[in-house]
Amino acid sequence: MGTWSTEILSNDNALDLYSFFEKKYNQNASDIERIKADTLTYFNLLNSDGRVVYDNEAWLAYALICWECKALDANTLAIIKVIADDKDELDDNWGDLADARKKQIDSLLKKLSTPPKQKKRIKKEFIPNIPLDTGDCLIYQDQDNGYYTGAIVIAVDKERNKDEPNMWSYYLGQTRIYQAEKPDLDDFMNSHFLVSNYGRTIDGEEAFWAKKPEVCISGHFVGTVKTQDECERIEAEVMYIVQEKAGQLIPRRIPAMPQSYGLLHFKTDTRLDSQFAWEKEHPENADLAYPVKKVFSKQGEPNWWSRILQR
Repeated sequence: MGTWSTEILSNDNALDLYSFFEKKYNQNASDIERIKADTLTYFNLLNSDGRVVYDNEAWLAYALICWECKALDANTLAIIKVIADDKDELDDNWGDLADARKKQIDSLLKKLSTPPKQKKRIKKEFIPNIPLDTGDCLIYQDQDNGYYTGAIVIAVDKERNKDEPNMWSYYLGQTRIYQAEKPDLDDFMNSHFLVSNYGRTIDGEEAFWAKKPEVCISGHFVGTVKTQDECERIEAEVMYIVQEKAGQLIPRRIPAMPQSYGLLHFKTDTRLDSQFAWEKEHPENADLAYPVKKVFSKQGEPNWWSRILQR
């Protein structure tokens, strides 16, 4: 657990719970009791018998946001009083900061004793329109040398983040396309997914890929954003790339996907240049074990399942 101060929301557990509750509140503030129940379940704050599980940081955050939403109940307030009186827990977990932490908890308890003047404001959220589908072949041009490369949208996952229905994961497979001419759909079909197995970067720094080769599939996510400007910025970036699609392929068998790890962006995989520079000195490292044809087919071609059924 990351902790950066003694304040109520200054640790990962508390902030995760607060953000979870807040997102659901912004989506459907009228169903506050369901939001409370979902939060308690998701963060395991009650056991199967309904008894309290004392994750103090999470309970404090839960009490705070319930109070802000004018939904604080007597049971939650009683739990916070128990936490405030537990000096042993404070001393064991906070050491020299125990007194400072106690002041924060006492301040929260005082706040909870009086209803807020206004209910928490519902924040408007904006959902970017991302017109990308599985099989889309995206073209990129290197601004330094003018060469083209490309990536394929291997999958669009709308189920990974079930607590945030407007957060979708996009998985892009970097191909080995690297050429002066703009690639077409046949170039994508005849290419291979890039495998990074170089031992030194293009800048001469030691790299670990030689010991642990990896297919260059990157996971990205995009969800609701807080401002219209941010929404329009993301959509403009996407539309710029969509204009450079070579077309769309049909999926045959989708490989296992990594965990999505960063906001959606459209740049060539940072390993591309280093891999090709390494291969000039070590041509045996050109790994062609992952042809695009194993994963995708073109429109009009019998797909993998069709060929099996025809036998």
